[in-house]
Amino acid sequence: MDNATVSSSLPTVAVVLATHNRQSSTLRCLASLLVAAEAANAQISVIHVDDGSTDGTAQAVLRLIPNAQQVLTDGNQYWAGAMRQGLALAYQSNPDYVLWLNDDVLLYPDALSELLAVSNIPAALTIAVGALVEPGTDTCSYSAVTAQRTWRNTVFGLVTPDQANGTTTADTMNGNFVLLPRAVYQHVGNFDPVFQHGMADYDYGLRATHRFGCRIAVSNRYVGECARNSTEGTFRDRSLGLGERWKLLLDPKGLPPKQWFHFQRRHGGPSWPIAAASPYVQTLIPRRLNQTDRVPAHGVGSDKAAEVVILYKSLPHYRVPLYELMREQLAQSNVTLRLIVGQPDAVESTKNDTGEITWAELVQNRQLPARGHAFLWQPVLRSVRHADLVVVEQASKLIVNNLFAVWRRFGGPQLALWGHGINRNTASRSAAGEWWKKLMLRQSDWFFAYTSGVARDVIKMGASSAQVTDLHNAIDTRQLSSFRDAVTEEQIDQTCKRLGVGAGPVGLYVGSLYREKALLSLVRIAEQIRVIIPDFELLIVGDGEEREELDLLAESRPWLHILGTLFAAQLAQVASVASLMMIPGAVGLVVLDAGALRLPIITSDRPDHGPEIDYVTDGVNGLVCPVDETSAAAMISELLRDPERLARMTAASRQLAEETTIENMASRFTQGILDCLAQESRS
Repeated sequence: MDNATVSSSLPTVAVVLATHNRQSSTLRCLASLLVAAEAANAQISVIHVDDGSTDGTAQAVLRLIPNAQQVLTDGNQYWAGAMRQGLALAYQSNPDYVLWLNDDVLLYPDALSELLAVSNIPAALTIAVGALVEPGTDTCSYSAVTAQRTWRNTVFGLVTPDQANGTTTADTMNGNFVLLPRAVYQHVGNFDPVFQHGMADYDYGLRATHRFGCRIAVSNRYVGECARNSTEGTFRDRSLGLGERWKLLLDPKGLPPKQWFHFQRRHGGPSWPIAAASPYVQTLIPRRLNQTDRVPAHGVGSDKAAEVVILYKSLPHYRVPLYELMREQLAQSNVTLRLIVGQPDAVESTKNDTGEITWAELVQNRQLPARGHAFLWQPVLRSVRHADLVVVEQASKLIVNNLFAVWRRFGGPQLALWGHGINRNTASRSAAGEWWKKLMLRQSDWFFAYTSGVARDVIKMGASSAQVTDLHNAIDTRQLSSFRDAVTEEQIDQTCKRLGVGAGPVGLYVGSLYREKALLSLVRIAEQIRVIIPDFELLIVGDGEEREELDLLAESRPWLHILGTLFAAQLAQVASVASLMMIPGAVGLVVLDAGALRLPIITSDRPDHGPEIDYVTDGVNGLVCPVDETSAAAMISELLRDPERLARMTAASRQLAEETTIENMASRFTQGILDCLAQESRS
């Protein structure tokens, strides 16, 4: 095969690049493009539109790529105007593909290969978008974008590579690194001439998907780096005066009214006038209605510390170390953390697990019953009026959350939620409750997810992946782990004698004694295990509303030991005689306690577990048994009779606890708060 034949079989790609006075980043970008094109075995032609650069960008590009087609403009075209001229020129040669490329993108060597694999047929209506990462981080900076319409506006969220598996449908895209096959650009055409700078890429993508039936596909991994544009010096920078911000808002790089209203009228749905007016109204409203001096978005480098408030309905003891660590870490970034807590309700009081922090502020909770439900009012609005950010639990019964969601639109603090995401228990899930959660997601600035599974859930619900922090929810197991390591064989023997435990094996339950924990089922499972392993015994540690009934059962079952609430060294000694942690219902953070106590976790596939069920890998660090008690007893007995398998599970459970630490959670929570404070102003 001769060279001409080989050449004609290669895909042709016309690359369109618009520049203005960024010579060094432009040359770096184009150098990475040449490497990526060679790796992709593609024929590229570069169309460079230089919009009035005075730093020698145009000449430098020709030195690097002598055969580049160059269009020199007057400096008033901005990005969309310059790209429109370049695209018109690119279309004339009818290439297989046209590539949009921003001059601040650094492509990885396989970047173009990846996009050509995503959109591998020029005649197909598939736009390929390269996901880009913030340099030095694992945070997505630019990618394809989802669009969700609310009553007030359209909320856009980035599609990350881990979502690019067919489950997330993109509606539009950032124009930083986009590959258009011939069929797409012939159908959709060029940028709308109304747009001078921004909005042109979003408009193009929305027209392509919603009007022409195109599909937007995302690279399944990051294909380059590109830093997010800073809000400093823009209309979103609230450290600037009102007059300057207003001027920047009307600038071509802001939201010029004619262009913005055109975009909203075309894509905003029935409520487009509200969305169109929103940024102008918000610019005119001070960030805090009661003060004129704006503290910078986060405290670093500022004379004044930013203020963050975490509002909690009551303080469980296991959260105390978390808040102590976060307070120290945030102080290092010039951020003051305030913790406001109420009192436990009647049910929570029976658990005897309320904690205390000397610097926490107390507020009087008020129960407001309504149609069989109990809503909670916490009178905190006045006390948090100077805060930059308020973090609240994601709970529909907390009335004040709804007021924060409204207040943030009119100069109040930013709002972040943290919690479980969706209700995974289909039996107790309500349509109204899930609707409320989705609404609150769209009316908040950040979400702190308990686990990776929760993070995936809220992103599917409409949250932007760039505004979700996976906390890796944890408790402080350091002390418990050290106490367990310190238990001697002699102490184990003494504990067995003190408890009246025989040769075993022994199962252990640790937690509150209430109905959702399926404790009566646990006792029945233990009875059936004893049919297979007659020496099996069960220890139950904890207290709560079912304590009395369990005590009655224990009177006729000498192998059932109800021990009450135990902590630290006492709990470690009791756990030392056990082989398993058995929690048939509502598994939560006890998964980490099990690892700290050197026990695999045994649970069931009920629907009412907490999000920490994500930590249990069936057959690895524990068992997820059927709800059927006979089947569960058989599986547990089989495990107890296999010492090697039991030892492997025990080791995996311990490793999970060692990796999922309170220090790690505090660091993630702190970084999420800093990211939220530093993010762009709400749209």
